[in-house]
Amino acid sequence: MKTFGLITIMLLSLLLTGCVSERTEKPNFVIIMVDDMGYADIGCYGAVEIESPQIDQIAEEGIMMRHFYNTAKCHSSRVSLLSGLWCNQAGNSSLKNALTFPQVLQQAGYNTGMTGKWHLAKNPLDWGFDKYFGHLSGSTDYVGGDNTFRDGREIYNEFGNTTEEFYTTDAMTDYAIKYIKDWEGEDDKPFMLYIAYNAPHSPLQAPKELIEKYRGRFMDGWEANQNKRFQRQKHLGVIGEDVVLPVWPEHRRKWDELSELDKSWEDYRRAIYAAMVESLDMNIGRLKDELVARGEWENTVFLFFSDNGSDGRDINRNPYGNPWEAKYHVQVGTEWAGVGNTPFRWYKQNSHEGGIASPMVFSWPKGLKTSDWNNFRGHIVDVYPTLLELGGIEYPQEYNGHITIPLVGESLAPVFMNKNHQRTKPIYLKYAENKGVIDGNMKLVSARKGPWELYDLDKDPTELNDLSADLPETTEQLKEQFVKLLLENGYNEDKAIVNDFIAPWGTRSYDNNNLKEGDPNPAETHPVWKQSPALSLEN
Repeated sequence: MKTFGLITIMLLSLLLTGCVSERTEKPNFVIIMVDDMGYADIGCYGAVEIESPQIDQIAEEGIMMRHFYNTAKCHSSRVSLLSGLWCNQAGNSSLKNALTFPQVLQQAGYNTGMTGKWHLAKNPLDWGFDKYFGHLSGSTDYVGGDNTFRDGREIYNEFGNTTEEFYTTDAMTDYAIKYIKDWEGEDDKPFMLYIAYNAPHSPLQAPKELIEKYRGRFMDGWEANQNKRFQRQKHLGVIGEDVVLPVWPEHRRKWDELSELDKSWEDYRRAIYAAMVESLDMNIGRLKDELVARGEWENTVFLFFSDNGSDGRDINRNPYGNPWEAKYHVQVGTEWAGVGNTPFRWYKQNSHEGGIASPMVFSWPKGLKTSDWNNFRGHIVDVYPTLLELGGIEYPQEYNGHITIPLVGESLAPVFMNKNHQRTKPIYLKYAENKGVIDGNMKLVSARKGPWELYDLDKDPTELNDLSADLPETTEQLKEQFVKLLLENGYNEDKAIVNDFIAPWGTRSYDNNNLKEGDPNPAETHPVWKQSPALSLEN
């Protein structure tokens, strides 16, 4: 692990503050948010079998956060990222109470562009973006697209039948690079580019050659793969040597109980997912190469993170055909989602670490002269104030005649100067029946309307030792803090918990509208899968 001394920290502090207050050239910003990617699904955070050399290299030269959180859900993470507020406080998907950071940066003289998944009200052009290409929907067919694709405000429908003709991940990068070229020479204005890749969110679709590359890498099974990741995380310093891996839970199947056909099917699904992640990595490399070639990379602040943990549902709407073709739809499945979220418990939607913990890679070659792991507990609401501080921009108290709501996040700029910087505000967690609050090292959390659990995250980051009975005063204090935040965010305390309308973890179905516990494994009931050459164990 890399270390730096007191002198280095002091010099870095002077450098960063100078870059904000004295420099004449403001930094560019590239914010990349991927979708449904687990904490351990890239190499620098523990993935042994999925290749992500581009992101890993950026991480090696930048700063990685061990504890960076999202809201556990796609749309709410987008709301909090753009608004710097808790989701309901901002008006939820409507953003009606929000002043977005693109609006502030646009007013401060930045060119602003977005590509990718929107998943909120209206069009990104209504919220401070000068340029937009992507889909307004919450997910899309990566090859055949959907009817919400927009190029600006114009309907876009130039899709394909195979990934060679159209692939959403590639298209998002193509347009991002186009925007960078369009902005070149525009009075030397800095730019902000927000890329919200849909990948690796379902449906699992990827180029054929990448899928074939990964076919067979996962035949050692879920438990073995998770253990390899866990050991790699310790080796890399992602987690401490004393961290304990949770026991494989009862709601997940066990690899050695599967038939050879089922093992082959699970390997196939994971190969598609891995291909999607590597495709993401390749596209991020393309974007970086363009910035380097144009002399922009050195002064570009780069952030990479995920909107939530890996999704534990197992919904396969259309497993027929090939995953490099349009209309194919399967998910990664409960067990692989658990592997993706290593070393944590639970999944997307849950407020336990598996649902909210995200990799976070920060890079700024001109502003940072060192790299390291960081232990600060950050949240997606912190991105907004961070951009403002690094850009030397004041958050307006009024906008268009309306008083703005103060940002709830904390700037991460001091974090990148001093590893010992401590958070001063609690982190509020709430999605449907899942809820919690983090204050310092203590976390109070409940899953799916279950009892409150209390954890000391410094000593027990994988949430195995519930302290609620041992520390009743702390439990009550954090309960009160959660209710206060709940009411401040517009919820009625008596109606705060709502149904999250999802099937029990481990349910397998090919029909999202007919989920039933105990549904048969589709691999055993759909002969077309058995006949697929790609499922052959010899491949």
